[in-house]
Amino acid sequence: MNVNTHMTLRRSLLATFLTLNVVALVALVQTQVQGAALTQPIVTKQEVALMPITSSSFPSVNMGAAIDSRKEMLERAIHVTFVKEAGSEPISTFDLALKDHPLWIMFDVRGDQGEAVIDLERVKQHLISYPPQNIPEPQSCVLLSSWVDDDGVTRAQTDCIAKSGFVYDQNILANMVKDAFEKGEDTVEYVLTSVAAVVTDPTNGSEMPMKLLATGHSSFEGSGAARKSNVRKGLNERVHNVLVPADTVFSFNDTLGIVSVNRGWQMALTIFEGVNLRPAPGGGICQVSTTTYRAALAAGLPIVEQKSHSLYVTYYEKFGVGQDATIFPGKQDFKFLNDTGAPLLIQAYNQGDEAFVRIYGADDGRNVSVTGPYFGKTAPKDLLDNGKILKNNEIGWVRTVRPVGGEEKREVFVARYNAIPKSLSTKWELKTEITRGDMTKNIVASEH
Repeated sequence: MNVNTHMTLRRSLLATFLTLNVVALVALVQTQVQGAALTQPIVTKQEVALMPITSSSFPSVNMGAAIDSRKEMLERAIHVTFVKEAGSEPISTFDLALKDHPLWIMFDVRGDQGEAVIDLERVKQHLISYPPQNIPEPQSCVLLSSWVDDDGVTRAQTDCIAKSGFVYDQNILANMVKDAFEKGEDTVEYVLTSVAAVVTDPTNGSEMPMKLLATGHSSFEGSGAARKSNVRKGLNERVHNVLVPADTVFSFNDTLGIVSVNRGWQMALTIFEGVNLRPAPGGGICQVSTTTYRAALAAGLPIVEQKSHSLYVTYYEKFGVGQDATIFPGKQDFKFLNDTGAPLLIQAYNQGDEAFVRIYGADDGRNVSVTGPYFGKTAPKDLLDNGKILKNNEIGWVRTVRPVGGEEKREVFVARYNAIPKSLSTKWELKTEITRGDMTKNIVASEH
């Protein structure tokens, strides 16, 4: 192949790029040079994408605007965010710049006009190969078996820990990226679809899955190594996968069994006589009972026995200040009633230094909201019954439960401590959270 033939073929191939995608161009290269012994490549994909192109090569098509648009596009970049709801804090983010993906830009000829556009299929393939990170995926699980242990606690085996998560549509995301690049926008916000986890129980012959009713959440960040060990043991070994049969009372102390060093519990600080701190086996277990209490409270389950700590403990402040439950085997317990008419499954686990307790069961349609925290300085005078007022060492929460076809029930839960920091009343805003169901009540905004 002589030099003139080589240059003629090169110009022909570059012209083809303006109307065909790169894949078709490569196929054309292979067809036109088949059998020819070339000493140098005619044209590479990167060369085609980056080479300056002028409209003089295409006298029958007006490519001026398209060529200028392509040059401008190569300078464009977008920031992609994934959120739970519009305007909320992003769960995941990534950045895209066309200078890093020049082959995404292709030319479309309409009549005698050329136009620079984004290749949707290439965008899709990139998003499939490099998906966004840190988006929790939903994970449902199956209850495999159940049994009653030596302490009379019904326990279950499941094939996983069920977790709710989020999903997104690859096609929609790719089109959003394409549109943003073509319109010159620099941000894309994708609102994820929430998918609730379920637990199926084929052992009871029911095809109805157990749905997530509520979640308890707390943080034990800053705890000592022994306390952290006890919290993790309590969550993962004692509370996780406990089954609560219908119309029975859950006892936290029963789930623990014997708390001793011989049973693997570590020595950690424990409150004695309401004021003294001394090491004892299982110190920190109250982090687990507190997290379980928060789950039962949010689920609208009747609280049978619960008492707050006498000393205000900062470990219990995050995710529910004033919502704590102290326990001590043989003396103080935390209990709730399963009044749903069907079994409940409790799943408990930790993610780093955060504790989670989730309650799954049959959704009987009850709606639950929790309002708080109330402090002595901020609580309305009619918060408590019998003319009492909330004291400065107390924190109050109001739970409203509305069962299907039944009357709304309002309960006030008061945590009483020896003393609490004065800054709490300004640190934590009053709010109402719908913790179960879709009750159409107004969300109370900050009042201070």
